[in-house]
Amino acid sequence: MIRRTYNRLGLSMLAYMLIYQLFSLPVMYAVMAFWPQLLQSSWFSVFVGEFVQYLVAMPVAWLMMRTAHTPFCPLTKRRLSAMNFLRFFLVSVGLMFLFNLVGTGLNELISMVKGSPAGNIVEQSISSYTLAQSVLLTVVSAPIGEELVFRKWIYRCVGAYGSKAYILTSACMFMLMHGNIIQYPYAFAVGAVFAWVYLQTGSIWTTILLHAAVNFVGGVLPLIGVNFEPLLLLQALLYLFCAAYAISAFWKLLRRKLLRESNDKRVRLVSALRFACGWLLVIGAFLFLLTNYQLLAPSSIRSVAEYAIAGLRQHEGDITTINYENGTFSDGALFETGLAYADSDALFLARPGSVTTLTYSLGYSSPVVEASNNYVLVYDRGGMKAALVGSAGPVAELTLSAPILTGSIGRDGRFVLVTDDQGYRTAATVYDTDGEEVFKYQSSEYYIVSASL
Repeated sequence: MIRRTYNRLGLSMLAYMLIYQLFSLPVMYAVMAFWPQLLQSSWFSVFVGEFVQYLVAMPVAWLMMRTAHTPFCPLTKRRLSAMNFLRFFLVSVGLMFLFNLVGTGLNELISMVKGSPAGNIVEQSISSYTLAQSVLLTVVSAPIGEELVFRKWIYRCVGAYGSKAYILTSACMFMLMHGNIIQYPYAFAVGAVFAWVYLQTGSIWTTILLHAAVNFVGGVLPLIGVNFEPLLLLQALLYLFCAAYAISAFWKLLRRKLLRESNDKRVRLVSALRFACGWLLVIGAFLFLLTNYQLLAPSSIRSVAEYAIAGLRQHEGDITTINYENGTFSDGALFETGLAYADSDALFLARPGSVTTLTYSLGYSSPVVEASNNYVLVYDRGGMKAALVGSAGPVAELTLSAPILTGSIGRDGRFVLVTDDQGYRTAATVYDTDGEEVFKYQSSEYYIVSASL
């Protein structure tokens, strides 16, 4: 019976993920063939993905789960107080932060072993949506759909086999659904917390609200903070506080278990001393991270990993030296922990130790390079071509109708190009990370000599 149940559950989850990831492709091809004008809006792909998830993938998964015919064990409805909801929220955000460090470290280790960047899907996905789209996807759609599938429906399928089996199954399936090494550790940890809350309350709406609050912190606050930097500092402090709270909460659980299992006063004394030392350690770590929170940024972690690996290798001369492949270059800019530079033939992304991680062919007569946190803008001054490049390859390629005079790139990857448009003295056009035009200003009275975002 158990084997049959998990076979049906595994097949239903496989069908859910395959349909969710692949079924939208034929829809997009059909639209491209018959209604290409719909593709001009970034909202169209968002709605197609949600349509596939809710009207195709989820019904198929539910019908397949029902074929397991597992006995149903109804949960008792319990109201979760506002204080306990806040506690679970703090623990969830703390685990998300701590295990995200684990996932980021594993991703960087894989990059070192491969000799090329593994890429950060999380950063790319966050920066690829507008604020409104991120709110819809991460705060509304994802919590509702994922909690129904990975908490309520999985409980209906395996709840009869006990709480431990359900929590482990729910967390594992939730982890695998995210599909990338950075999110695996914290998706498992947070998924286990959500499953525990569902067991305790019997209310799927409670876990939906908890999931939405956690996603708001991780997926929406960074986008708002792009235009309001103090919010990013507050987010960093929130992560540090939640991490300390999560560590403290699990420390208390272990302490209570120890006290329950022994009536010896000496054990109680040792437990109290451990509790005091643990709090001192947490407070000290919190104060250290509070004053050095920049060390926890992905770029800082990447730098530490690179320097550690470089220190284990033998190099001649300075390991921070970058040798140019063609001897000279036209322009360059600092990018991530290395350098982005270009000559007339290609754009190169290089890291310390003369390790070239990407070569992108150009054919520009006068290339200019600008860099942001995650993207490189390269354009042909006096020419009509430009490209937006990430650490994994080109993101957008443009061929304009007027010569490019100058350009710049913003922190989130959006960029502006100033061109010598016919009929105007100059024009400044803003593009998003997909290379789609967002805004254009044309001037017939003034020359635009520079523009920035």
